[in-house]
Amino acid sequence: AWSIAGFASIATFIYYKEYFYEE
Repeated sequence: AWSIAGFASIATFIYYKEYFYEE
């Protein structure tokens, strides 16, 4: 099941990954 903390950590990971990937 999805938890708020789990979703937040994954969303944050994807957000920063996309942010740094843009250069």
